[in-house]
Amino acid sequence: MPFSFEFDAAIAAHKIWLQHLDFSVAGIETSNIDLDAAGDAVSCSLGQWIAGVGQNFTGLHNFSHLVEAHQLFHIAAAEVVQHWRDGNPEEAESLLKGRLADLSVELVLLIEAMKREYHTVIRG
Repeated sequence: MPFSFEFDAAIAAHKIWLQHLDFSVAGIETSNIDLDAAGDAVSCSLGQWIAGVGQNFTGLHNFSHLVEAHQLFHIAAAEVVQHWRDGNPEEAESLLKGRLADLSVELVLLIEAMKREYHTVIRG
């Protein structure tokens, strides 16, 4: 596999994005995240990688799991935003700290697993 990916950078970007969503819902910040894009699994950097260069990694065991978890994460993120916009901050916060947090942990674990798998394949 001649293609590379900055797995650690993807994890950092994901965590930063999630923190911005958390801060936006909490009213701490209002301009650093596009809340309309929260449900868009293609516009974030991981989604762009999955749709682009990531297609070269489809043979890795965890790739399809990563794609699914990433889509579920953005679906849940859209639900958080919808609850927040509908004036249900408690629901938004509950979903953010519950299901979205769980999906976030799963995404990070899958990215880390793909990193190990990728390096195993590269080293042969």
